[in-house]
Amino acid sequence: MGTSVFHCLLLPLLLVVLVTAQEPPTEKPVDPDANRNVSQIIADKGYPVQEFEVVTSDGFVIGVQRIPSGKTGSSRPHLRAKKTVFLQHGLLASSADWVVNYPSQSLAYLLADAGYDVWLGNVRENTYSRHLRHTRKQKQFWDFSFDQMIRYDLPAMLDFVLAQTMEEELFYVGHSQGS
Repeated sequence: MGTSVFHCLLLPLLLVVLVTAQEPPTEKPVDPDANRNVSQIIADKGYPVQEFEVVTSDGFVIGVQRIPSGKTGSSRPHLRAKKTVFLQHGLLASSADWVVNYPSQSLAYLLADAGYDVWLGNVRENTYSRHLRHTRKQKQFWDFSFDQMIRYDLPAMLDFVLAQTMEEELFYVGHSQGS
């Protein structure tokens, strides 16, 4: 009797295993932007994009992206002089925060379409930064605090943007750590 109970339980279990093993694996949809960098995301949405590297006085190289205009034909022609806007991300983030949603939901695209010259900043702790002498595996690379981001990263990027645009001022938008 014990053997027949065992067989009664084993048979359904084997059937379940066999049936599920025969089903083709279902692939989950993958966001096409998941493995793209910021410039690739921007370009894929149909916007012009430029990449720059800004070197801080303490040797960090910070990636900065620029959206100089909206999609072709979407910039507002009535704006005589383009105003420059610098967007700075928050804590433990990157410039991607400003462009990962749809263009109708992302501040960077909305500003570019409204005729602004949009610049996206980063800081030393994210994927868009490196150091001239230290690698990410070295302790010296990570020996910094928020103070260095404020003292070195932001001034270097803002001075760079002002020099590139030949402007004396710009609009600054930041959130979290970026503000």
